[in-house]
Amino acid sequence: MMPTRLPATGFTAFIATRDFLRPSGDRRVLPVLPDIVAADGATEAEIMRLALASMAKPDG
Repeated sequence: MMPTRLPATGFTAFIATRDFLRPSGDRRVLPVLPDIVAADGATEAEIMRLALASMAKPDG
């Protein structure tokens, strides 16, 4: 990652200068997706239940 200062805002953006490769070798460009999806407005208890249920799965 190469830090680059944005002239209009002064913020520093980190620009990828390399290709990223998954351990599987898959080179498809895909978005990052969350492992657990909670509804908007979910309570902390609901989110914890989702997380625990996900960890209880054999593939989780």
